[in-house]
Amino acid sequence: MAVDIPKTKPAKKAPIQTPKTDTSLAEKKTNQRFMIWMGLLIGAIVLVGGYLIYRLGSAYVTQANKIKAQDMLISALDQKQKNLNELKPNYATIIAKGSNGVSDSDLILRALPTDNNYQGLIAMTEKMAQESGVKVTSVSQGGETGNASGTDTTNAPTADQPASGSSPQPFTFTVGLEGTYQGILEFLSKTQQASRVMNFSSMTITGGTGNTIQANITMQTYMQPAANIEPTTRPL
Repeated sequence: MAVDIPKTKPAKKAPIQTPKTDTSLAEKKTNQRFMIWMGLLIGAIVLVGGYLIYRLGSAYVTQANKIKAQDMLISALDQKQKNLNELKPNYATIIAKGSNGVSDSDLILRALPTDNNYQGLIAMTEKMAQESGVKVTSVSQGGETGNASGTDTTNAPTADQPASGSSPQPFTFTVGLEGTYQGILEFLSKTQQASRVMNFSSMTITGGTGNTIQANITMQTYMQPAANIEPTTRPL
């Protein structure tokens, strides 16, 4: 005959209690302080390491941009040197004086000066009028009166107006003439042959005494801005 033996649960082991002596308490505090200091040290190492990585990364990017800018500058200088070498023979030809003592560069500047050269324009106008047998009574541009024969010069420009932009800049001026009809036609013919570009726009004629008439001729001339040699910046 079988006999049931009741099963008993194993008794739980009680946790080992560390004796709370002065030595054990001191060791516990020492361990806690050690863990705190180690945590602070690891945190400081992480912060310093992150800062150094950031600085090194920034320095790398800066140095890479400098190298890229230097490469771009060297490439641009090489291209400019190549262009200068190609233009050098042409430049020597342009600045060479001709038999009349005038170079092609002088002729170009006369045709398209870098500013309005207003006083030079007045002198050219007076010379063409004298050769045509007519008298200049006024030269005006932008409401200002220039230094023409027999005119008031109180409002004459004191400085040449500089040109701006990269394309030829036009400006209009009006010449007052007095003389014969044939002489005025001769003056117009000379403006078309002048070293400086002059385009006829309009003319008004009024009667004078005898064969003398008065004419106001409006024309347009041009100026070419000087080349821009200022350094330029380009984002990397």
